[in-house]
Amino acid sequence: MPWRGALIATIGILLLGALSSLAVPPAHADPTTMDNGDGTSTAVWNFTTPSDYAMANTEISGATAALERYVTWWNSTTAADFAAPDNVTNVDLARSPGNVTLAATSGPSTLLSLQPAPAVGEDTWLDQQNVNMNHGSDTTLILDGFNPQSRPILRFDLSSIPAGAVIDGATLNLYQSAGVGATFTGYAVQVTSSWNEAQATWNNRMTGTPWGTAGGDINVHVIGQVSLDNTAGWRSWNVTQLVDLWYRGRLPNNGLMLAAISTGANADKTFFSSDYAVDATRRPRLDLSYRILGAAGVYVSKVGGPGTMAQWQSISWNASARSLVADEFNGGSLDPKWTWINPPAAQDVGATTPGHLHVVSTTGADIGGATFTGNVLWGRIVGDFNATMKFSTNPTAGGQKAGLMALLDTWNWYGVQKRYDSASGTVRWQIRATADAATTTRVDVANANPIPAWSRLVRTGNTFQAWTSDNGIAWVLRDTYSPTDEYPYAIRLAFFTADGTSGVPLAVDVDYIRVSQGPDATVAVSTRTGNVTHTRIPRGPA
Repeated sequence: MPWRGALIATIGILLLGALSSLAVPPAHADPTTMDNGDGTSTAVWNFTTPSDYAMANTEISGATAALERYVTWWNSTTAADFAAPDNVTNVDLARSPGNVTLAATSGPSTLLSLQPAPAVGEDTWLDQQNVNMNHGSDTTLILDGFNPQSRPILRFDLSSIPAGAVIDGATLNLYQSAGVGATFTGYAVQVTSSWNEAQATWNNRMTGTPWGTAGGDINVHVIGQVSLDNTAGWRSWNVTQLVDLWYRGRLPNNGLMLAAISTGANADKTFFSSDYAVDATRRPRLDLSYRILGAAGVYVSKVGGPGTMAQWQSISWNASARSLVADEFNGGSLDPKWTWINPPAAQDVGATTPGHLHVVSTTGADIGGATFTGNVLWGRIVGDFNATMKFSTNPTAGGQKAGLMALLDTWNWYGVQKRYDSASGTVRWQIRATADAATTTRVDVANANPIPAWSRLVRTGNTFQAWTSDNGIAWVLRDTYSPTDEYPYAIRLAFFTADGTSGVPLAVDVDYIRVSQGPDATVAVSTRTGNVTHTRIPRGPA
């Protein structure tokens, strides 16, 4: 007799969570069967018990995965139906219409302020005028770049940050109580040797133990910088890079130093120390923001009555979505997850070029060395990643450029760009790295001015790779780069463009930025096709 079959699914639920990866177990539940008396049997899979249908700690290989079922009791057969679930939590239905994507795999940002009291605060200043004098109990810290120099050093205990955190940001805040002389820049740098607050002097880091170099052992790489005038008030240094590396154990936490380049005249700036007793709120403070990786998403599908055989809309999820910087630019406006540094002369999403971010650069701007006046659109990204950008632009004036960069700050970044070179009259692929405002062009090769073009940045630990493609299929590895001063776990991924001071604006259309991320963002999946699923099957020969 002919085969007959029917499948009934009353509800569909998709659960996603960012958990550790294990081998993928088979999804199964043992059915019970009964004789229908008409030459067929019915196999019943009962999914009311989670252990019958759940897959946990499951790594899905590849960038995406999909589930499909054929059902008779189902009404979500179009993308419009599919995008209207009965219940949804932490799921993005707009990024890829018709698909379910885990919106975020990290929890909300938590703020933490460290402002130690005198008994636990560690700060002093190194005094070149009195090379053997300790200032550990002083109520103020003095910074002066003119000889004789004065250099504050501070250390904060990070043990209150929970395990598994990602440092989103860290700011050193000092209250400046007085100032003398010219305005100058105060630089925050890493101290590379341990020291004792009650013993450190210009000559010694501890009693009987000299600094490797008098005046303190430091890494001259600039972590943060602030212009200091003589007005009283709070001054803040971005020290995210250093705090991240301390927290992750990439560098020993020996604290940091404030230093200055000589102004040619006396120019003291004075700050309250942790020993300041008059107003405890004005002591040195380290403000942190962090988040814990790990989240879950829930999608509960709609349920309809009996109907004709229909294919269930495919459910898919990004198996490593942890960052929201990915964007297809299909909406009518720029998503608020993005932030501009130096907004462009004009920009729109979908109006000029459907399905694209359209940008017209400002003029007289550039990116390189100490100059960072170009138009830069960034979003936060965490850990290892593979980021691909498809874009169209036709640079014809000298210095015009557009590309993709891994951005630490305006004086430390790594990027791949398409640029017009007026000397050779060619469009070039260039890979550039900037460290402490010094830019090196690592790769400079002519290309055929592909329109569209594809660029890619890949991060693995502290190693970055830059790739290019003329068709999005065949890729060329252009460069591998490991910054001398390690980048933090959380950085910024950015699109950028500039006219190269040519005076001619450059138009760029960005089709998409797509991001997949490392194994620390694997996905655990539980699927459910119904409280009870029935399949009618023919009975074998008697």
